[in-house]
Amino acid sequence: MAATDPVQSIVEATHEHAVLSDLDMTLRRLAALPPSNGTPYLTALLDWQPDGSAPFQRQAQVLARDAADAIIADQEKRSAALESLTADVEGITKAIQEDIDSATRGIFAVGNSAQGVLHVEPLGVPVETSVTAGPIPMLKRLAQMVEDYPLHALLQSDQDTAILSFVTEDVVSETVTVRGSLYPRRQKSGGLSQRRYKARADERVQAFAKAIAAETQKALEETGCRRLVLAASEVMEPALLAAFHQSVTDKVIGSIRIDIDAPFDEVLAKARPLAVDFERRREAAQVEEVLNALSTGNAVAGTVDVLNALRNGQVHRLIMTRVYSQPGWIDPEMQLFGIGDPPAEHPAGGDIANLLAVPLEEEMIRQAVQSGSQIEIVKGTLGVDATADIPATGQTAPRKETVQPLDDLGGVAAMLRFAI
Repeated sequence: MAATDPVQSIVEATHEHAVLSDLDMTLRRLAALPPSNGTPYLTALLDWQPDGSAPFQRQAQVLARDAADAIIADQEKRSAALESLTADVEGITKAIQEDIDSATRGIFAVGNSAQGVLHVEPLGVPVETSVTAGPIPMLKRLAQMVEDYPLHALLQSDQDTAILSFVTEDVVSETVTVRGSLYPRRQKSGGLSQRRYKARADERVQAFAKAIAAETQKALEETGCRRLVLAASEVMEPALLAAFHQSVTDKVIGSIRIDIDAPFDEVLAKARPLAVDFERRREAAQVEEVLNALSTGNAVAGTVDVLNALRNGQVHRLIMTRVYSQPGWIDPEMQLFGIGDPPAEHPAGGDIANLLAVPLEEEMIRQAVQSGSQIEIVKGTLGVDATADIPATGQTAPRKETVQPLDDLGGVAAMLRFAI
């Protein structure tokens, strides 16, 4: 290695974590499950943050068990649904006791023992505890997590070391560490020597930045990562921005200042607001796009039109608010749907037993995933902070201006693959 080589070593590492999984693959696998008539899918989400309870006996599990017991109590005695749901609860409980790692912060589970389905997913982030049962798995919350926690990169750098970390669900999956060779070395004092030292030091910073930029571009391309946060020193940030290929610059969503030796949890906490702000701005752009496309026939809005577009395979991107909810029914055999309770008579002369009550927002998610449509679930309420008014009990939180137009359209819309 030449004495003037700015790089001493490059080390790539993969980090195994019990809570690190491919949520997008899980979403696609569960969305592919067929509707079940007679034995419902049990979908459970558990907040698994430590709460001082005994291991595997957290308060969330008690709440979830109570909710599951209430669902079971509503089933007919000696029915297939009762038998299946009882087995689901036992299977999920056993999986939690035997397979869940201490690093887990949330759990997503789907079971339907009559259909041979049992999927228990540990999560690196907490979720709100809930238990539901129905003819299809409830996947909106999982789709929201896929959107909220995409793979993103965080580049920490000073003049000696650079660490590129790939993060999903607040967990590091891979790192690339580049260490500098620390040239030039100061040998003697004096004005001329000082100027030469400064010139060579500047050259070294630029050369080190180019080496980091090349490794960053390579890693981003290999992982398909589309978001990058910079945590570089005051000297290195402009050098890196000058050295980045345009494809890397386009992925930078913001920068922070923090010591490279700071605990990574602190780095992540400081970077997280940038990711949240980027996501909110991206959501606003998606809403604006669909508003403009409605007048040209390149978009539709409202429950009925969106479901029709999904059924016809027209949807490029499904956009709904997080609070959108619409009870309804489907006939998976005849590919029919309706709003509200299932009718007393089949509207198309089919078998009345095939009319299944489902939340239509969940059916939309299922169909969108199956057809390869993009999904955008827009945050509908402001976070509670020092500048936001906390709503009184029984009142809703204020709506974000960017999501209000989507509310006015019924809470759901779709960009189409082709105009209607």
